[in-house]
Amino acid sequence: MNVSTFKASVAFALALGLSQSGYCNDEDALSMVTDATPAAAPASPLRLAFVLAAGRIDRRYGLPGHQVRRAAIDLRYSAALSEFVFAAGVKLMEQRRPDVMYLSTTDYVQHKHAPGTPGANAFNAMMDGYLGRLDAMGCVIALTADHGMNAKVGLDGRPDVIYLQDWCDTELGPGTARVILPITDPYVVHHGALGSFATIYLPTGMAAASVIDRLRQRRG
Repeated sequence: MNVSTFKASVAFALALGLSQSGYCNDEDALSMVTDATPAAAPASPLRLAFVLAAGRIDRRYGLPGHQVRRAAIDLRYSAALSEFVFAAGVKLMEQRRPDVMYLSTTDYVQHKHAPGTPGANAFNAMMDGYLGRLDAMGCVIALTADHGMNAKVGLDGRPDVIYLQDWCDTELGPGTARVILPITDPYVVHHGALGSFATIYLPTGMAAASVIDRLRQRRG
């Protein structure tokens, strides 16, 4: 595999991951792939493998000479779907030996089971087992995540959450600002819009810097 082809494959995996996670749209992802793809086809076609637990591979992502095969499985709200992804990845590596393989799991377990609990430990042990098998086959493994995590409840079980809309109504005046939580998505069972990112829309003329300074005085 030459350097330019390797760069194209990495860009392809990165763009797909960003698009699937909602950090860029399909058009931006496609531009990333197009910019990194060599003008001339490589002498040896690059063998790519992608196993996605959620989302899709659009036809626009297809590189010339590569075929996209789809398999449907609807176990979104379980650890079994993520294990299916790892198991499929191991099988693909054993039988097809792709040059680049992209495995995308769901974060259902991480949202439903806190670190150190039996459910989380069982999932991590499962994942570690499959990664160990890929490592034994000589794979170079890179693990990525689209966000971290922190506790949303205190030791007493009460919510430890800052409701920004309430804060804005109290500090800036009722209805003065509008808070949007863009983390909401179709997977409503484990994504409850309690992410760590929010957008505050202020009225024209209100200085954003002063609002930011006041927010920074809040713990959290």
